Amino acid sequence: MIFKQKKHWEKYRIGLLVFVIGFGLAVFLPRDIIKWTYFGKKEMEFTSIENADFIWVRLELYKNNDFLCSTSHGGEMTEETLGEYNLKNNVLELHLKNEISEHTKKRCQILYKNIGTKYRVSNDSLVCLDCEKEIKLKKN
Repeated sequence: MIFKQKKHWEKYRIGLLVFVIGFGLAVFLPRDIIKWTYFGKKEMEFTSIENADFIWVRLELYKNNDFLCSTSHGGEMTEETLGEYNLKNNVLELHLKNEISEHTKKRCQILYKNIGTKYRVSNDSLVCLDCEKEIKLKKN
């Protein structure tokens, strides 16, 4: 019915155009821009050095004392945890805001036991103090 009337759609075209552009930006906006708007400026970033157990860790520290930690085991699943950090006496302490999922606790024991909360800082690297396996992270 709407399409049968001539030029009836023209009064809705600006709204439709704004909706389409907004939807496109929301879907295709790069993840780094979204992280920047939520966390602010990144202070440091660490990634894991290769290890025999294929445990991959990426730790991003932000200036407002928030962090984002992405961990993966064997590339099959990535667990992301958010929280706040404290750096005192060359010991980086992570306080998790969100809990580790039950799926990770049940299915990925190696990954669950290696999401550490205390790291020793030495030069440009971090060494996990409370992980079951030795995890070393280097500064990017």
